[in-house]
Amino acid sequence: MCQTSRYINLFTDFGFKKIFGDPDNTELLKSLLNDILQFEGAKKIKDTFTRAEFISMPKSEQENYHKNLKVYRALVNSFDFAYKEGVEDGIEQKKKEIVELSIEQGLDNNTICAITGISIKEIEKLRKLL
Repeated sequence: MCQTSRYINLFTDFGFKKIFGDPDNTELLKSLLNDILQFEGAKKIKDTFTRAEFISMPKSEQENYHKNLKVYRALVNSFDFAYKEGVEDGIEQKKKEIVELSIEQGLDNNTICAITGISIKEIEKLRKLL
C-alpha cells in the first residue's frame, strides 16, 4: 500500500483546532500564547486550563464572528486565485517571448515546440504576427 505524507495547515481553523485544541497539547498551546503575548507587564500563562468555550459567547457575537470568517475566507480564496492566475499568465507570456526570440534566431517549429511546450499551431500564429 502506497503511503503519502500529509501535513496540517495551522493557518486554517481546522488545523489550528486540531493541534492546539487537543487537551494533550495544553503545554504547546500555553507556550504559543506566552510567546505571542510577550509584551511588557504581561503575565505568563501558568495554570492548567481547558478549552475556551465558544458556546459562552452571545448568539449575536457568534453570528458576527461567522459572517466575518466567511468574508475573510472569501478574500483569501480570491487573492489565492488571482495570484495563481497571475503566475500562470506570466508563464504563458514568458513562453511567447521565448517563441518570438527563437523565431528571430531561425529555429524551426518542432524545436521551439520542444523547448516551450507550445503547440505548433500557436507557434505558426506567432510567426504570422512577426
